[in-house]
Amino acid sequence: MRPSSQLPIETHAAIYSVSLIIIFKLVGVLFTNLPNLINKGIYHSFIIFLAGLCLRDKHQSAHGIAKFFGLASHDALTRMLSHKSWSAGLLMLELLNQAIHLSTGISTQSWLILDDVILAKPRSQNTEGVFWDWDCVNNRHILCMRLVVLAWSNGIIRIPVAFAFYYKKNSEYLAKHQQKFRTKNQLARALVYQVTRKGLHFDFLLFDSWYASADNLKLFNRLNITFVTALKSNRKLRLPFYPLENKPKRKGKYLRWYHLTCSQWAAQKPHVRDYRYYKKVSARARQQVVFVEDVNFRLKMVCIKNYAKNNAFKKMHTKADKRAKDPNKYLVTNGINLTIPQIISLYRNRWTIEVMFRDCKQHLALGKCQAHKSVEPHLRYTAMAFFAFSILELMKSKGNPDLPIGTSCGQIKRYLQNQQLVYINGQYQLVDMSKTNLDWDKVNYLTKVLDLNTIITRETQLVLKFKC
Repeated sequence: MRPSSQLPIETHAAIYSVSLIIIFKLVGVLFTNLPNLINKGIYHSFIIFLAGLCLRDKHQSAHGIAKFFGLASHDALTRMLSHKSWSAGLLMLELLNQAIHLSTGISTQSWLILDDVILAKPRSQNTEGVFWDWDCVNNRHILCMRLVVLAWSNGIIRIPVAFAFYYKKNSEYLAKHQQKFRTKNQLARALVYQVTRKGLHFDFLLFDSWYASADNLKLFNRLNITFVTALKSNRKLRLPFYPLENKPKRKGKYLRWYHLTCSQWAAQKPHVRDYRYYKKVSARARQQVVFVEDVNFRLKMVCIKNYAKNNAFKKMHTKADKRAKDPNKYLVTNGINLTIPQIISLYRNRWTIEVMFRDCKQHLALGKCQAHKSVEPHLRYTAMAFFAFSILELMKSKGNPDLPIGTSCGQIKRYLQNQQLVYINGQYQLVDMSKTNLDWDKVNYLTKVLDLNTIITRETQLVLKFKC
């Protein structure tokens, strides 16, 4: 036998991997209603597909997962994605309930992040809902799907709680299913209203300038949501001005307004010395109470001087920020009592959803569904990718010393891959391949692949000792 350091995980994971048991136990402990909601005939295939997403580094399709585990056929996994007994909304509702459970009775702050993500589909021109759209990263038009996503976070874990596919106005999918066209802002308002009505607790709502429309701001304020968002540099503002001379006699004419854009307001004080330096956020900024165009309530605006050139925000800089003529960043909030460092720190937390999108694409194959025409399997595959991501995130909050706070999604996958179930001297043992040099001369190979039904029914001490 070869030593453990030379043992390829891809070859022996089907025999020795304990990740399937871990995923099953986590789903059973964290989402107790799920086994009763999904049809028993496809639940085993569902767990196998979920474990494949969490464990595999590549080929996370029905064919690749079926070949990897050997516990379910390719056809069984494909039928599971198209089975009518469950839907993407069912999984997202479970994630929302989990976020509600985590947000209830906690003293720490939590926030809801709103953003959209593009899923490249270069070979899916015949799939419903796929259209040509502009890719800001590569600066070109691509065939893709676009999602509007809401994610809840408490600074430790991130859980996607709702998403919706965006379809173009002339989409064949909308005409075929007789659905009404909705813009991304309309979808965003619907998602926020939905999770608010369900009882999800959060202290702040964070989003970028695309979702800072007047209708969005007015709805969020009506729902008593404290939001922090960015404004485009050409957004029109109204500044109250009380003249010192020639005060009008009529009371109704007392208040006068300056009409100008964010860039024009910043140009009134162009020098760096006009901006106070805040060491806590490593930025120079100043504030102003303003009225944004078409919004009838006061907002506090914060201008971050030279945002696009500040190394403190280097990880958050986008290509649009670097190309912009105005290097400043303009943030607004309806939390008038928030300080400048608090507003900047809150907006920094918005970047966690971008990291979440990267992790889901890189480690959980988000957008890699191989369904041909129907959009329904794509919806379910997306929900399963978000569900798998949430499981990996929740593993950090369960007191496991091997997965401390700050562990990345890739590190959690490596941890799962290294947890191997071996058969030594007639009994099962849990071995961490990254820490143990196992004497493979004492290992007896199993004569057949572990049976999933046996794993589920047998509550061994080995599995119960795993901290989930």
